[in-house]
Amino acid sequence: VAKYLPAGGALQVAGQVALSRQDEIALGRAAIVYPVFALAAVASAATLSAGLVLTADEISWDVRWLFLLGLLAPLLLIRSLTRWVIDTARRLIKRIPSSEMIPSQAAIWRSFGWGLLNMATHGVSFAIVFHPLAPDLNPVHVTLSFVLAWLVGFLALPVPAGVGIREAVLVVLLADDPGVAPIIAASVALRLIAIVAELTLISANRLNRRRQARTEPVDI
Repeated sequence: VAKYLPAGGALQVAGQVALSRQDEIALGRAAIVYPVFALAAVASAATLSAGLVLTADEISWDVRWLFLLGLLAPLLLIRSLTRWVIDTARRLIKRIPSSEMIPSQAAIWRSFGWGLLNMATHGVSFAIVFHPLAPDLNPVHVTLSFVLAWLVGFLALPVPAGVGIREAVLVVLLADDPGVAPIIAASVALRLIAIVAELTLISANRLNRRRQARTEPVDI
């Protein structure tokens, strides 16, 4: 949840890597996996948001066809390309872990698949929260608009959790009918729900680790 603080993008990366590290997972391994996970998240959101080409009726085709570029995003997940990027970066930053620790191509595609499900669920959640405020809007368009807004906010690393950026994209895509206030209200409500969910999962994770520590045999 530190992602909501200043420099939230960097804190989010550090926090997720730290939470992922376990006794059997070294810090270097967790650190090299995160950028692959981030690419999978970006690719899944970009792929889903390509559907806006069919739902964004109020946007001219001169702009709407650009959404189709999202269908090219899965190319970012080709393992050999990812390894080349990391190996190139290591020439400048020696502390970057070896690209040999990158997950397998099958694992990367599985991450992409889970990313599609995650982003679809997140978008539908926003559509559910937003529906009472704008019942006449196409829920599919609302869902895909949120996915694109999440993507733009995620890529805006200096901005804590994309606050303001996400809402600005939603206003551009949705504000003609309900106005700005309902969009901001729904976005804030969903952020609060997400914070509660994140805190619940973090607490459950820590309790599970403590339980495992108590049950593990002690060497004498």
